[in-house]
Amino acid sequence: MKKKNRIKKFFNRFDGFKDVSNERGSSKDITTRLYGYFKTRYAQSSDDLYYSNGFLQNIVNQPAEDATREWFTIKTNLDTEEQNISRLIQLRLDELDLKRKLKNLIINSRKYQMGGMFYYGILGSTPQSDLSKTLPSAIEKLDYINVVDNPDTISVLINNRTDATLKDYMRPEFTINGKYVHSSRISWLVNDFNTDYMRGFTPLDVCYDAIIAQDSSLWSVSKLMSDMVTKIFKSDMFVSLSPNDKIEFLEKMKHYMETNGAVALTQNEDFQKMTYSFTGIREIFDFIFENLSGMSRIPKNILLGKAHGVVTAGEYDSLNYYSQIAKLQENELTPIINKIIDMIISEKKGPVSIALGNKINQIDYEIEWNSLWELDPLSDADRNLKLSQRDQIDVTIGKASPQEVRELDKRYNELQTDGDIVEIANVLNMDEPANEE
Repeated sequence: MKKKNRIKKFFNRFDGFKDVSNERGSSKDITTRLYGYFKTRYAQSSDDLYYSNGFLQNIVNQPAEDATREWFTIKTNLDTEEQNISRLIQLRLDELDLKRKLKNLIINSRKYQMGGMFYYGILGSTPQSDLSKTLPSAIEKLDYINVVDNPDTISVLINNRTDATLKDYMRPEFTINGKYVHSSRISWLVNDFNTDYMRGFTPLDVCYDAIIAQDSSLWSVSKLMSDMVTKIFKSDMFVSLSPNDKIEFLEKMKHYMETNGAVALTQNEDFQKMTYSFTGIREIFDFIFENLSGMSRIPKNILLGKAHGVVTAGEYDSLNYYSQIAKLQENELTPIINKIIDMIISEKKGPVSIALGNKINQIDYEIEWNSLWELDPLSDADRNLKLSQRDQIDVTIGKASPQEVRELDKRYNELQTDGDIVEIANVLNMDEPANEE
């Protein structure tokens, strides 16, 4: 018993959060001296970083390009064969150059801590000199959409940060070049805005360390490549040369050897090449790009320039990336586009108002984003083969009829079925076609 107590007395645990015997958890512990740090980055600093590295441009630009690449389809409840209202709205969006401007808005939101902003210039029944007033419900025309390219001209104010019982709690207010602008006249897109810092946190900030590692590694490898072959020249002539003359001679000889493959030597001179080999460089770059991919939330194959929008079977990281883009479209971009379409519909002299007349208040619409990706031809053919085999089994065991299987296949939606032919015959007051055996 005494022996056990003696053991407990001199035994120390080293798996705790703090240990006085080795300074673990104290102020001298290197792991506890690390702390979070937020760096305020202004527009010029962000631009300098953005233009200095190609992969950083990919991280900022690629989601914006993918989000607007396939665009969207507009559907309304008043489309007829005579009047295609959806087409009129789409033509107005094209006239406003929305696709390009929306891409630039997303780029700014991913590059600048103050995000990106649309300003809507309208023509009203009265001059729009007081921008602090709300946008009129009915306007003469949506004249233009401007992308605010210098976010340092934007100021965001939050007057009520404490009383959550009021309606204006954490509601932002905006000024552009010192002019107060009502929120109905703008659309603001910012990434992870923090009300304590009054700044956003962009992918450019998140990926900064990984980008520095990638750029430094690339420079180091370039330097190693130039040093892989060392040339050694031995000659008695160097004894009488000054240091500057030696450097000049070696530079000329190096240039000569890069342009010519032969050198003439005397009996007492010697020329040698020493070559080096390096291992593990590929593993280092794989590690760096895996970190870069994880921080940017963009798959490595897309960062490296793989064909976009084409996915092979089993590429779940690419599918996850496209699902993130779809979430951006639905949650962030759709409200902005709806706001613009509402203004187009409310134009008194616009094509939609002229086409609908008194029915303008009856219009209802929705936008549907087109698919961001498709299977590669080989995977798609293999998928269709397996689906066809499933359909064949269903028909064979009597689970479904051939007609039902055909109706479930989206590839045949536009083809006429026997039921369609019968319905057309009845409408035209014709006899039903005879079924061919």
